[in-house]
Amino acid sequence: GHVIPWNYPMQIFGRSVGGALAAGNTCVIKPAEDACLSVLRVAQLAAEVGFPPGTINVVTGYGHEVGDALARHPGIDHISFTGSPSVGTLIAQAAAERHCPVTLELGGKSPQIVFADADLDAALPAIVNAIVQNAGQTCSAGSRLLVERSLYEPLLERLGALFSKLRAGPAALDLDVGPLIRATQKERVLDFLAQAEAAGIATVARGSVVPEAPAGGFYAAPVLLRDVPADHRLAQEEIFGPVLCAMAFDDEDHAVQLANGTAFGLVAGVWTRDGARQMRMARRLQCGQVFINNYGAGGGVELPFGGVKSSGYGREKGFEALYGFTVLKTVAIRPNTCFNAASYKPVSRSVTSSRRSLVVATSARPRASALRCSAELKNTHCPSPSARSSRIAGVDSGAAASVAMALRNSSASLSNCSRGPFASLPAATRK
Repeated sequence: GHVIPWNYPMQIFGRSVGGALAAGNTCVIKPAEDACLSVLRVAQLAAEVGFPPGTINVVTGYGHEVGDALARHPGIDHISFTGSPSVGTLIAQAAAERHCPVTLELGGKSPQIVFADADLDAALPAIVNAIVQNAGQTCSAGSRLLVERSLYEPLLERLGALFSKLRAGPAALDLDVGPLIRATQKERVLDFLAQAEAAGIATVARGSVVPEAPAGGFYAAPVLLRDVPADHRLAQEEIFGPVLCAMAFDDEDHAVQLANGTAFGLVAGVWTRDGARQMRMARRLQCGQVFINNYGAGGGVELPFGGVKSSGYGREKGFEALYGFTVLKTVAIRPNTCFNAASYKPVSRSVTSSRRSLVVATSARPRASALRCSAELKNTHCPSPSARSSRIAGVDSGAAASVAMALRNSSASLSNCSRGPFASLPAATRK
């Protein structure tokens, strides 16, 4: 099961559903109610190009109805969720009632840490982009700026000049910043800024909303704040808007203390020419990804992504994601009890396979529970999807019926499913 957020629906669909399909699973996807059309369209395209019916299933609806039904359904063997920590907690609790594993990506309060020896010509554009990308509505946004004290004033002067030139407006104008997702998100950003003003937190620079923007649009001008107290709400909570909070640090230990001083731990950026410091900082920072002298540039599909603490657990992207979408099964066979010992050739490597394969040594198996009903496992008890749906309790009946229908579609596609994430690789490359 996959619960997709509204801020990057296609990207997260690709990295989450793509990995699950590669591991031999069928998928039931619940897109965000604010941004479901792109996911529905890609599911249509998948059907048009020949994906087996039932491989990709999309169930739309509200999170408290469809999302809850998906997390509680006994026919779902794994949940991937990207969203807020509060909703992630509810998903994990619902899944825990039936011991279903969950991958949670829950956002962050990621720091950009700039030492006095940093290359500012390289750092400044990356710092700006990391907070204005998608209007700051990015889980890995660099929303805190930690600067060595000797560099603090010169950096803020240069960065403020860049912020003052930033413009927000309609996407069609191709400006620096687009709209926020909805009115409540704009209200959230403005509320944080009002609290900053009430606390006497100084504004270094503010961008602008262009006159062409509709008066009722959800636009917020980028803002650079300075001397934000480390324990203030602005420095602790995810704003999810184009607001950058700057603060100074005295030395390396102080930088680490500030960087690790929130409940989150998703991403960090380190800007320094000192190679030994780069490695020390990478070890000491409590987060899932560390970018050194860059930010996000190496964040492609090949790099595992995820966090620690309130940023969640589990990993998406890379081979680590495939491990999350499979189950390790160890099979030990005494050779002369099963087949001719003379023909036995020891297997010295682990093999990743689907639930329908039997291997000597170990096998990682897809989590999709529908695969339990495959032809090779007919002698194994497995309730039908309709039987599974009859055991749903405490959830909206319409949402439960939708999830059950998606599972029936998944079962229908089993004969065409992949036999595992490495099935297409030559035997010598399977590890």
